[in-house]
This record gives sequence, C-alpha cells and structure tokens, in this order.
Amino acid sequence: MADALDPTAFEPPSFEWLLLRHDADRDARSQVVESHVHEHLEDRDLVRVLDIGAGAGASMIYLAPRLPVTRQQWTLIDRGPALDERVRTYVSTFQRRIPGIEHHGDEIAFDGNRVTYQTLSDDILRAASPIYDQPVDLVVAHALFDLLSADQLDRFLALAMSRWRDSQPAFYFTIHLDHGFALAPAHPDDDRVRALFHAHMQRPQSFGRALGADSASVLVTSLRAVGLEVVHGSSPWRIGARETAFLQANLDFVEDAARDMIEDGAGGDLSMSMDDLERWLAHRRDAIAAEALTMEIAHQDIWATWPNA
Repeated sequence: MADALDPTAFEPPSFEWLLLRHDADRDARSQVVESHVHEHLEDRDLVRVLDIGAGAGASMIYLAPRLPVTRQQWTLIDRGPALDERVRTYVSTFQRRIPGIEHHGDEIAFDGNRVTYQTLSDDILRAASPIYDQPVDLVVAHALFDLLSADQLDRFLALAMSRWRDSQPAFYFTIHLDHGFALAPAHPDDDRVRALFHAHMQRPQSFGRALGADSASVLVTSLRAVGLEVVHGSSPWRIGARETAFLQANLDFVEDAARDMIEDGAGGDLSMSMDDLERWLAHRRDAIAAEALTMEIAHQDIWATWPNA
C-alpha cells in the first residue's frame, strides 16, 4: 500500500530504553507548552486522548495524572507487536515506582484521575484506520516524527485535517529532536561525530529520509501550513555525569550510527576514519566511567490547535 509505513523500519524501542529515558523526558518537558494543554482542557468532565506511536504507554503514564480532567478515555496506537502486553508491563513497573497508581484490566486510577484505555496495532497512515472514525479531543505523540519522512508527516496531517474536522482535536507533540547534541567537556572530534549521527538518521530508506533532527522545525512549519495555531518550547535532555547508564545508552546509539556511516563510505566525506571514531569512543567511555561527562540533546515540545478552537 502506497501510504503505509515500512514495518521493518519502525521496530518498537526496547523496554529497557523506555525506562531509561522516562525520567529524562519528564524533566525535559516544556512547562510553558504544557500549560497550554491544561488551559485548553480545564473544566471538562471527560477527555478522549489518542496516543499515536504509543510505544509502551509513556505518554499516558506521564500525562494522565497531570491533566485537569478526572475522566479520561485513551486509545494507544502503534505498529509494534504485543502493544497491549507492553503497556501492561510498563504500567506495572510504574505502580512500583509511583504511589497512587491502581491498574485493573483496562482501567487505571491515578489518584483522582480515572482512565480507561484501549490499544490498537495499526498504521496512522492507513486511511481506513478506525482512529479516524472516532471523535477525539487530544492527539499526543512522543518522540515519533523524528522517525517519519516529510512526506509521511504531510500524509498524516492531510488525514487528520480532513477526518477530524468535526471534533477538531488539539495536538501535543513532545520531545521531538532539534538540531544539536552537546558533550561537556568538548572534544575536537565532536563536530564530526555529530554530523555522522545526524546524517545517519536522514540516510535514504525504503520510506524516504527520516526527519531526524529536523523534526521539530518541520513539525512547526507543517502544522502552521495546514492552518493550525502553534506554540512550541525547548525541552532538552540534560544528562548529568552520574547518570552513567543513560549516558552510555546514548553513546551506544551514536556509536552505531557513526560506524554505519563510516562503513558505508560517508565518513570519508567528513574526514573521519574508523580509527578516529575508536579513539573518540574510548575517550568518551573513560569520561563516563569517571563520572566526568555530561550531555545535552535538544528537543522541542509543540502544541497546536485549530483556529478559534
């Protein structure tokens, strides 16, 4: 099908990675942008939330207890397998970490907020997906559009604007990559490694080129182009020197991407050899082990509403 996502290109992230990034995502969120969510939903008796690219339910775990609406209906959609099982495992994990969560079947109580949810394994670019036939008040997406191409984003927005014209949901898109990650202290090869990492995210794939670090700026431009009113704010990860597991996980992502690009011959364009990369990695691993490295990764949170909504 022409408008479908490539199932081999969107494997669900590992559960371990989702847990590692949860606290960083929570601390990074733009409070200015989130305040618009609260203002938009206050005084409602019920909110219907659609979580696209839901992963394991991180957005629901973060947002449901914070929304100013006591009755919430969530639909979580993702292409990955075993979505319902992943969500249940994730919620169970946070029952042990966060007081006040009660989980029974498809109902969750977050202190005073009561949530019913359903999961759906489907493709948001499939025009026949049932998500476009149900009324929705709020559409959330967390770290999703980095992985899609500009054409796929345009197709999603075309479906959203035509099929949700009656319900006119607001859109809350969080932790989307912006250009740049910074390591401190700096190293002379940081710029070359960073360029390889960004180039890897946007390498040609079966569905085109992923938005990668352009996702935040393209989202803002595209949402405005279809007539929505947009507010956005910075939501960077600031990873401290003692967060060694999270630092190492991010370094592993950078390493894999840089190796792929050098092996494919792209490293020559950036004057970086595998030996250069190995020296850089050894230096960075030593710094992590010594708790002498910090990292900042730029993101943006985005809030979009229909005119006069």
